[in-house]
Amino acid sequence: MCASGISSLVSAWEGRKLVGIGNAISDGYLVVYYLHLLVHPSFQSRGIGQLIMKKMQERYGHFHMQMLTADGRAIAFYEKVGFVRAGETEPLRILPRRRTLMLIGTRPFRM
Repeated sequence: MCASGISSLVSAWEGRKLVGIGNAISDGYLVVYYLHLLVHPSFQSRGIGQLIMKKMQERYGHFHMQMLTADGRAIAFYEKVGFVRAGETEPLRILPRRRTLMLIGTRPFRM
């Protein structure tokens, strides 16, 4: 099976200092998932995050499904740039498999 996704990276700089970054992955046609949007704390509230999202929207704004995961203060930011909650959806994730020790007889057995 061959994966043929498209990824994008947008960065913001002040001189030689990286102050913001955003990245996304997509199937190239219908769905995009925005993985990260990070702005250095000293540069927040200056429109850098909005500019990064604007650049991402230039590429993916016409896609059928645009997704991201946000919490805390990030929710208000993403609503400000046009995202809305996806109905009654709930986030799901796969947790790393726990290594448990089961005792069988007198010797430990690792799963």
